[in-house]
Amino acid sequence: MVVSLRKVVRRLFFVFSLMLLTLLLYFTLRLVTEWVHTPEPYAVPQGSAVKVFGDRTGSVSEFSFRERLWWFYWIGE
Repeated sequence: MVVSLRKVVRRLFFVFSLMLLTLLLYFTLRLVTEWVHTPEPYAVPQGSAVKVFGDRTGSVSEFSFRERLWWFYWIGE
């Protein structure tokens, strides 16, 4: 079997170029993903921000769960 050095070099160049372009595309997509990244919804708020929803431990609610659910379905609040 005759192996042409020119064909081997050409194929190695093609494989190397394909790997290089694949890595370039991968890192480019990672940068785009970081740029478009949405904030984590369950992260602890920073600064003077507070979470709106939370357990009301220690405080007495003026409405029961059933009444709050009824108000939610009735007027959306």
